[in-house]
Amino acid sequence: MDKYSGPDDIYQVLVEESEENWLLGLLAFAVVEEQRIEWAKHHTKISGLIPNAKDIQSWYESQPQSMLVKARAEAESVLKNYGAQAAEAFDDSYRKEIAQGIVVAEIQKLGRWLPQFGMNVAGGVVSSIVFSAILILLAFFILKGPSTNDFAAGLKQQTEIHSGQNGSNK
Repeated sequence: MDKYSGPDDIYQVLVEESEENWLLGLLAFAVVEEQRIEWAKHHTKISGLIPNAKDIQSWYESQPQSMLVKARAEAESVLKNYGAQAAEAFDDSYRKEIAQGIVVAEIQKLGRWLPQFGMNVAGGVVSSIVFSAILILLAFFILKGPSTNDFAAGLKQQTEIHSGQNGSNK
């Protein structure tokens, strides 16, 4: 079982000699140092005295080997959580960027709306003119043209003329 006499020993084991990622080692070292700071605060609160170098060295020497394992596990957990959050934030920003690109493309397509709008208005005006002309012609024929009574009277008159001519020839 190794005894650690200070932060240099812990740093050497967690960062320099570790086969794992150096960032994981640095985070584990930070976890150990945070524990030491919490111990120092607690020591000061209990005894009323700030721990001296000998007190700090004895704290390091009293730490078991499992303290490093726990520190690595906590650092690994923190890194995983941070990685997940970073990936999620990246995905969100990437999705927003894609959505904004699609929106911008659609707006740019709408930039060509004026010629299409002009064609639609022209088509509407022409169809309105044609429809109005048809209505005017229909109204003219209905209002000015001969009625069915006039047609019937004309037919009756023609039949009388024809029957009068046919009767004198017999």
